[in-house]
Amino acid sequence: MPAPQPPGSEPDAPGRPLPPSPGDEGPAAAEQLLSDREQAESLARIERGEIPLGAERRLQKLRSEGGLFTSDLSVSEFMLGSHLGLQPLTQVMGSCVYQVGWQYTRELIYSRGLSLYQELDVITEAFNEARGRALSRMRQEAQLAGADAVVGVRLRNGRYDWAADSVEFAVFGTAVRDPTASRRGEAVLTDLSLQDYWKLKQAGVEPCGLVAATSCFFVAASPETQMMSGLAGRFAFPENQELVAYTQGVYEARETALGRLTEQVRDARGDGVVGVNITHTISEQEMKTSIGGAAVRGLLVTFHVAGTAVCLQPDTPTYPPETTVSLSN
Repeated sequence: MPAPQPPGSEPDAPGRPLPPSPGDEGPAAAEQLLSDREQAESLARIERGEIPLGAERRLQKLRSEGGLFTSDLSVSEFMLGSHLGLQPLTQVMGSCVYQVGWQYTRELIYSRGLSLYQELDVITEAFNEARGRALSRMRQEAQLAGADAVVGVRLRNGRYDWAADSVEFAVFGTAVRDPTASRRGEAVLTDLSLQDYWKLKQAGVEPCGLVAATSCFFVAASPETQMMSGLAGRFAFPENQELVAYTQGVYEARETALGRLTEQVRDARGDGVVGVNITHTISEQEMKTSIGGAAVRGLLVTFHVAGTAVCLQPDTPTYPPETTVSLSN
């Protein structure tokens, strides 16, 4: 009597495909295995602060073989760039989604008429680290494309419902090759338009790079401030009054952000910064001063500042102001 065969192994069993032999998974399985390996490699690269494998391959191919360029330049910018010899290469970007850790808030002690403020260093660090990683990835893309500069860099950040405890930074710009660049092999990032980038170069001013910083403060309301801003304060303080403690906290948040920006300009060996863009948000917030502590009402103040650091050359010309008279009206 013949030995029984395993189910599905009978040569004439209809509708029962034979299992693949070891090492012979077929092209579809081999392709899936390769895709899984590339995904794992891309994740490892992102953990190291690098860009995914697919983006690196595309940019290396663009640099070695050339091809169609992409850019977000306007028609006027493109024509000006062509006239000046600036060659657009490709759009580049950087992105980072960053988890925000637990923020400790120290005990707040009030004195008469004083509202204390405290920088939320964990949240501040999350914003600065996320933006730094996004800019680093943009610079890596520009280097792979063989660019000398990235113009028109736009920074976007946000917090989303699908990741309530995280922040996201994304940066976009156009990588260009500049025949007059003085730093070969080092792509300079700038949030200036192509026209402004050209104006600086014409004046002998060299862009050093994009600088940016964030500060996030919690400004606690003193009992006096709480009463003045509440319904009871309408009767106790009927006249117009400035909430000076809140104003002080807003100033402190701004000065902290600008101080960090100044340090970055010094690190870049720049002489100043142009095109500074300041955005800030203020919202009411309740925070516990310690584990199990009572909630304190106040303001959550966040400042984002960004600009382009510039280096003045010793022979940078100066242009005296010209008087112009309007002939209209």
